[in-house]
Amino acid sequence: MRERRLSPRTEDAYVHWTAQFFAWTGWARPDAVTGQQVTDFLSHLAAERQVSASTQNQAFNALLFLFRHGLEKEMGEIKATRATRQANVPEILTKDELAALMKHLAGDWLLLTQLGYGTGLRLMELLRLRVKDFDFGNGLITVHDGKGGKNRVVPLPKSMANALKAKLETVRAIHNADLANGFGSVWLPGELAVKYQAARTAFKWQWAFPSREICEDRDGTRRRHHLFPNGFQTALREAAKKAGITKRVSPHILRHSHATALLEMGRSINEVQARLGHCDVRTTMIYLHCVDAKRMPSPMDCLCEH
Repeated sequence: MRERRLSPRTEDAYVHWTAQFFAWTGWARPDAVTGQQVTDFLSHLAAERQVSASTQNQAFNALLFLFRHGLEKEMGEIKATRATRQANVPEILTKDELAALMKHLAGDWLLLTQLGYGTGLRLMELLRLRVKDFDFGNGLITVHDGKGGKNRVVPLPKSMANALKAKLETVRAIHNADLANGFGSVWLPGELAVKYQAARTAFKWQWAFPSREICEDRDGTRRRHHLFPNGFQTALREAAKKAGITKRVSPHILRHSHATALLEMGRSINEVQARLGHCDVRTTMIYLHCVDAKRMPSPMDCLCEH
């Protein structure tokens, strides 16, 4: 998986499903497993464990990778019971709800919430921002290695420029202290880490939202990682509870709210697609339907006016 540049999160997921599959088979010999066992396992996930369609597809992709690249054989035709895929309607926060939410946030959690709503970045795209990704002169933020391994640029919210500059100065102070204590090395993708070894300790490559503690990385090196996703998710849930918001508030709801706000501002569907990094405009169209639904009159309102 690392030879093929798969992301660490994909690696974790594939290892998880490979272990789940072999445990389900009773730890059968790897060279003895068959495509029929894969079919039965995927049907078990859908019928008995009642997993979602996306979870079942993830398990299938993991086992397909196992067969093709680990066992070096084809699994054959798979006719498993399919999990039902439901059409999800995105939840959207109103401006009043966003303001109430932000009153109960502070520090990095407030800055990440404002940045998530202001740019529409995905959770891991936010957390993996580096110092060099902020171009204050041109008013841009560069997203490297987003979903699907793609890069893109999004506008930097002008109202956040001063707060972000102050944040990066805080990062500089943390980095200088780490260097003085024998740390200060940041994780870099494989080819960059080999070619530009000095970049590991360069300020511009540091995480914009570093964690509060020094941790042990995958390669055994002790270094400062970026903030972990569960911290931000928990902070949003707690703030929503305090604000009395009954919607399921998560980092992704900020992305949904960003997209619908852009459409309500009159921006084109293609611009929204480019900002969100969607491969297919049909994925972006769901937000257009939400905006249209908000504008539709209700017959009850017409009756009351009459």
